[in-house]
Amino acid sequence: MGEWQSKDGRKYVGVFSNGKMEGKGKLRFPNGDTYEGYFKSGKMSGIGCYKSSKYEYYGPFANDLKEGKGTVFFQNGARCFFPRSRFPSTSTDPIRWIAHNGVV
Repeated sequence: MGEWQSKDGRKYVGVFSNGKMEGKGKLRFPNGDTYEGYFKSGKMSGIGCYKSSKYEYYGPFANDLKEGKGTVFFQNGARCFFPRSRFPSTSTDPIRWIAHNGVV
């Protein structure tokens, strides 16, 4: 376990290997967003939770990107599920929405 802080304000608390974030840890970004989960070779990789002021994403990451079957929870109570094996990158990718009142 250790801590690291960058000049731009990112702060990491967690496991290191060969000077890189590796294994379980928590990264705080200068804007207040956080990622808590697993890292590989200094990047968000594995299961984790990314929290911003607008949403929370729970699911897999690869190379610092959301990837896989994840769920996004919005501040208004709406949720969306990504049923594919990767995070959608276009408006035509399938997404299942559930509104804050439970209506699909």
